[in-house]
Amino acid sequence: MKIRSRICLYIISLFLILFFLGGCSYLLEREFVFEEPHVSTDDEESAKEDILELTSYEGLQEALLFFIENHDFVQTVRLSDYTGNVESDVQQAVRDVMTTPLGAFAVTNIAYQSSRILSYYEIRFDISYRRTAQEISEMKQIESMEELESFLAEKLSQFSGSMIFRIDDYTQSRYDFEKLLMDVYYENPQAAYGFESMETHYYPESGMARIVELTVSYAQQPATLAAKSATATDEAQIILDSYIGSKLTANRLKYFYDTICSSVEFDSDTAQLLKESEKTLSKTDPFTVYGALIKKSAVGEGFALAFKQLCDMADIDCIVVSGKRDGAPHMWNLVLNRGEWSHVDCSYDAGDDVLNYTVFGLTDEEMPSQYSWDRSAYPEAASHVLREMLSLPVDESVNGEGSASMESTVDDETTIVAEEISSDEGGIVSDAGTED
Repeated sequence: MKIRSRICLYIISLFLILFFLGGCSYLLEREFVFEEPHVSTDDEESAKEDILELTSYEGLQEALLFFIENHDFVQTVRLSDYTGNVESDVQQAVRDVMTTPLGAFAVTNIAYQSSRILSYYEIRFDISYRRTAQEISEMKQIESMEELESFLAEKLSQFSGSMIFRIDDYTQSRYDFEKLLMDVYYENPQAAYGFESMETHYYPESGMARIVELTVSYAQQPATLAAKSATATDEAQIILDSYIGSKLTANRLKYFYDTICSSVEFDSDTAQLLKESEKTLSKTDPFTVYGALIKKSAVGEGFALAFKQLCDMADIDCIVVSGKRDGAPHMWNLVLNRGEWSHVDCSYDAGDDVLNYTVFGLTDEEMPSQYSWDRSAYPEAASHVLREMLSLPVDESVNGEGSASMESTVDDETTIVAEEISSDEGGIVSDAGTED
């Protein structure tokens, strides 16, 4: 019995051994296929096609400027059939590009490596930038003074701290950027908020072709200034919508004057600081339309900008005059009525119970002696037509400091002249001689 058991055990063991040996042999005999990813030559061919083929020095310069315009960091060009000295020409091209307006403005360094491959050279450029791709792409090419003024007005309306543009005709006598910016600033009351200072940077610092960067500092954040401008504009629209008189320009000008003078106080404290300061003060609320129409307190600048914004929204020609009153910096307006300019200063009557219209519709010669300004910088005011249309007294003895005739009180009923013009006379005549 024991012998049989042992024999069975041996048989089973032998069977198991043969089974495992056969299985291993099967595994060893199988074919294993290791697949490697297929590497297409399309990418290699595409990369080769992207390499610019150049044959001249001028082409080398143009390629570098093209790379900078696209804010490329690494690019390769191929020089074939090139007759010049490759090494020295590449060095010179880099130097020349770095002195162009775009290179001087955008780039800190251009490194390169050149390799001779059979019959051509490959040049690899590594470009380091001081400017972002957005700054480069948003740079404006300016072709005329009108285009520049429009560009600056747009940037001021956005309360932008950086204004970057390129000009190709720079001369110091032609471009006084600080004066130009401030002229645009006062031409756009809705954008005349928060100005503190301006710096001008040129790239390069010589030559007629330059990129110019104007860096503007503001007293408050752009969002805050934009909100104030919108609020003041809404208030100006309410004033316009509240007018129920004639469309005659003279009457609308008087309405704007009356509204501002009767509701806005002259900020004597800020005016005194302005007089005593050796530098220009930040354009805080008293210097803005917001200060005049919303906070009801302003210096001459705020009065003048508020009056101008009302005129602008009513399509009446009006400009801000920058000068002095009693030796202190002061601003007022020149307005166009029936083709004639005349002076208006709302701040003169501000806060008075009775409006005397002392500085309303005056000629240059009639302006009180405490006023001074550069007459050559502004249109000549030589007509009494605005005062005459409103039956305001005219002082023929010019350059007085407010004579009795100029300060006499005016009855509102005598000033509304538009209603006296009957329809059978052809309607109300505007400044241009057409129906207003």
